[in-house]
Amino acid sequence: MSTSDPATWGDPDLVVAKGVPQIGTLDAIRGSVGRRHLVPTSVALVGTDLLYGTVTRLRASKRDYAERTMRAILPPGTPDAEVARLAPHHVASMARAWELTWRPGELAALPLRGEHHLRDAVAAGRGVLVSYVHYGPEMGWVRIAPLTPMLAVLGDWIVDPVPPGYNGLQVERRRTVLAEAGFHLSSVATSARRMLSVLRCAGTVLLAMDVPGARLTRYLGKDVEMADGTARLATSTGALVVPAALVPDGRRWAVQIQPALDPQDLGGAPALHQALADVHTGIVLKAPEHLGSPLRQGFWGTADANGWSRS
Repeated sequence: MSTSDPATWGDPDLVVAKGVPQIGTLDAIRGSVGRRHLVPTSVALVGTDLLYGTVTRLRASKRDYAERTMRAILPPGTPDAEVARLAPHHVASMARAWELTWRPGELAALPLRGEHHLRDAVAAGRGVLVSYVHYGPEMGWVRIAPLTPMLAVLGDWIVDPVPPGYNGLQVERRRTVLAEAGFHLSSVATSARRMLSVLRCAGTVLLAMDVPGARLTRYLGKDVEMADGTARLATSTGALVVPAALVPDGRRWAVQIQPALDPQDLGGAPALHQALADVHTGIVLKAPEHLGSPLRQGFWGTADANGWSRS
C-alpha cells in the first residue's frame, strides 16, 4: 500500500458488487431506489414513523425489545414511563434511517455544521481520526466524504456472506452507498495496518468508538466495556481526534462536527478515550432514542441500565 496515494488505502475487493440470493418480488420493490422517487421523502418519513411506532405499540415482543434497548441506553433511574414513551420512537428512528439509505440525494444534502473543525484538523498535517458512535443514519457519513480522502473502517458485515432477500439488499445498499461516496473501505479484521499507515502519512480515518472492548468506560451514565482503539491510535501516531455525530433535525438529520481533541493535551490514551466518551455521551443523551441498540447481534452480550459487558 502506497500511503501517499489515497487510492491504495482501502481494500479493492470491498467495492465489488455481490449478488443477493433469493430476491422475491416484494423484496425487489422494497429495495428499489428508483421507485422511491414516486413518494416524497417527507411523506415517506411520516409513513415510517406511523407504521413502526404503531407496530411497536401493538406487538408485545417488539415493544419489549425496544423498552429493553431504551433501558440500556438511558441513565440508571430513568422512570419506566419515559422508557415506554421513547421505545416506539427508537424503532421508528431506526426505520427512518433505513429509508434514507435508499434515498442517496437526501444523504448527500444533509446539513453540515462545524465543517471548519475537520478542515482545520486536516490542515494541521498530523493525521485525523473522525470518531462517531452508532447514532442516527450511519450512511449519512457520505456527507463528509467529499471533504478529504478518508479510510472508513467497517464491521464484519462488509466481508460476511450476503444474506438472502431484502436483508441482503440492505447490506449491499450500505456497501454501495459508501463506495460510491468515495470512501476507501476496510474491514475491522484487516484495518490495523491500514489505519496506522494512513495516519502516519497525515491521512484521515473514519472509525466507530462504541464497540465492545476491554476498557471500562463511563458512557451514558454507566460503566461500559468498550474498545479504546481510537485513543490508542491517536496517541501512538500523534493524530487529532475529531468527534462527529449525525444529530436529529426534525424528522431528518444533520452532520455535527465537534472541535478536535489533541492527545498531547490529555496525558495519554485512557484520558483521551474517556474525554471522547464524554463528548459522545453529551450528544446522545439529548435525543437517546436515535442510538442503535447495544442488544443487537454482534455487540454487547449483556446491556442494561447499570452497564454493558461483552459477556
